[in-house]
Amino acid sequence: MKRETAIKVINRALGPTLQRLAFGANLYSVGARELFCVRDHEERERILNAMEVLSKDTLE
Repeated sequence: MKRETAIKVINRALGPTLQRLAFGANLYSVGARELFCVRDHEERERILNAMEVLSKDTLE
């Protein structure tokens, strides 16, 4: 997944809270809390993949 796609997935699925923190150190803690609201297993997996892409990008 490309970085741009990851950002779109997270923005669409998790809303403004995670959008504000998507590039910060709290990506996983905020994402984990918000992720419980996502009931569709495939969509949840896409979000987790997007979070992983963004976290790797932040570390580099």
